[in-house]
Amino acid sequence: MAKKTFGMSGPGSIKASLGNQAFLGKSLLGPAPAETRAAFAEAVRFHREGRLKDAETRARQVLAREPDHPDAAYLLGLVAMRTGHVEEAIGLIAKAIEGKRGVAEFHVNLGGALLASGRVESAIQSLRTAIDIDPETAGARLHLGAALLQRGELDEAVPLLREAARLAAGHAGARMNLGSALMELGESEAALAEFDAALAIGADGAPLHFNRARLLDRLGREREAVAAFERSIELDDSLAPAHNDLARVLNRRGRREEAEIHARKAISLAPKNPDFRLNYGDILVALGRSSEALTCFESLEQEFPELAQAYLRHAKVFQDRGDLERARGVIDTLRHIDPNMALVFHRLAADPGVNFTDDELAEIASFVENDQSDETVVAELCFDMGGVLERRGRYDDAFPYYVRANKIVNAACDYDPQSVRETTTRLISTFDADFFEARRKDGMADDRPVFIVGMPCSGTERIEEIIARHRWAGNAGETKDFAILERELPEMLGSEGLQYPACVDQLDRNKVQRLAGIYLNRMSRTFPQYRRFIDATPDNFRRLGLIAFLFPRARIIHCRRSPMEICFSIFAQGFDAGHAYAYDMDNLSHFFGEYQRLMDHWRQVCPTPVLDVAYEELVAHPEENTRQMLDFCGLDEDDDCFAFGQAETSGSAYAPSRWKPFEGQLQRLKKAL
Repeated sequence: MAKKTFGMSGPGSIKASLGNQAFLGKSLLGPAPAETRAAFAEAVRFHREGRLKDAETRARQVLAREPDHPDAAYLLGLVAMRTGHVEEAIGLIAKAIEGKRGVAEFHVNLGGALLASGRVESAIQSLRTAIDIDPETAGARLHLGAALLQRGELDEAVPLLREAARLAAGHAGARMNLGSALMELGESEAALAEFDAALAIGADGAPLHFNRARLLDRLGREREAVAAFERSIELDDSLAPAHNDLARVLNRRGRREEAEIHARKAISLAPKNPDFRLNYGDILVALGRSSEALTCFESLEQEFPELAQAYLRHAKVFQDRGDLERARGVIDTLRHIDPNMALVFHRLAADPGVNFTDDELAEIASFVENDQSDETVVAELCFDMGGVLERRGRYDDAFPYYVRANKIVNAACDYDPQSVRETTTRLISTFDADFFEARRKDGMADDRPVFIVGMPCSGTERIEEIIARHRWAGNAGETKDFAILERELPEMLGSEGLQYPACVDQLDRNKVQRLAGIYLNRMSRTFPQYRRFIDATPDNFRRLGLIAFLFPRARIIHCRRSPMEICFSIFAQGFDAGHAYAYDMDNLSHFFGEYQRLMDHWRQVCPTPVLDVAYEELVAHPEENTRQMLDFCGLDEDDDCFAFGQAETSGSAYAPSRWKPFEGQLQRLKKAL
């Protein structure tokens, strides 16, 4: 059954247009006395004016004189619905139908009342009767579509809701319900159009803004999603899911302190909701407060002993700390609680210290070969299995798992080599030497930012760890600041027709200073006592033109590594969204070529100093390279940096030639590079 969606128009939302119905003021019992007709006409007027108590009084007077008056019973039923007395409304409208069975509107509102009371089957029967009586009734289609939507019968619900929206084009509830159904179907753009139509009509409810925010988030329009979540909370501060989802988006956007506030609010409203608390734990991890995160996950394990995600996150915190023994202990506990070996294997496979039995590997292999297995899970497990077999030296067995994993993921990717090349060309032509010469005084004269960039698997994390151990260096890790700025800059400048990077020509000195100030203020709040801020976002190599424009005195450290080492390491692991090139060797070699083309350009034109660090040299000569990096950053020597830099490098992540055992299978990639 489909998950019920917030924002559906409530039962009874398409109200009877009492002043225009043919049955009003009449009775099946023949001409009513003048006094009765006058009393009922007054009841209708009071109802239309919203004077529900007066309408109820007059309608009861009519029934006192004429107990079988169906219109008066129906009117009382509508009043009962509007005042929240659903069961009374059902009885009164049913009584009206006994006296007047051929009025579609009676059946529509009976169906709405039944739906509100949770009697979905009875509601559907009543609403189908209404459509049989009057095929053009919008209300019946609206409520019937809502009922079928609750039952998860989207194939029948959507046409009904489309027809309701057509028949009642000016009714916000019809557009909201249709939007909810389309949202469940995954038709995000169409659903958003319906919600926007409801807003244009005048709807302004918290559930509408909440659903709209979820859609905007799904479509990657995070900035708009944040505004919509905030509006839903402004209208209804008790909407816990809105606080939770807003916290999730803010965390992704790097606004983690704000995210924590909303996550706490969600939990205060629904303290027993495990998903809210998992989200809070994730935010604590992102804030670097791992001890508090552990407490959060441990409390979830105690209250929800079968909640696998709590154990998996718990173990991940220990893994990130390097405490592999305790991580294994948590996973061993999960093994006894959750028979899903796939989850356990996925968490443990990244730990080179874990030895799997042949039986466990056979179990995973069987899961992978099962045609009923979820393809997304299969891809993750194939990457995992390849890694485990590779560490065992079973290279010929490992490679087919890597190939299968990449094939599954690549089927859902849409990498366009021509488009990528054109994007690179636009960046090069926009951010040329003349651009920087003409704007050399526009950027922020602040030398605290240090940007570490490079291809994935090039070794940027190691450089980050070395510099971050310096007492005067604050480490922001991977951020999304410049990715978000790149995406949202056209809208911020009011130049939606002029996309990035062309829109940067509209940035004057004041706008540049303001944008740079936003970034610096966030970093300064997070690291108030530090002389350097480390932003270790590898794919910022694509944004060095924008970075150099805003911060011409920043430092850029570019981590280089053997092309074969980088590309095979990428091919042998899964990534989050944003790496469509990674799952096909031809696409991978093409993207690597564009990366090299772009870096060659930045070195020639960027006013910001760039230090190239060869990963192999860093591993072979850690002291010399660590000293060079610290000097480049304007930092004095720090023993903690040298100690980490000289630490033994072990495991596949630091192997100097990981690709070599697979050389026979990688000839096409080698030739392309």
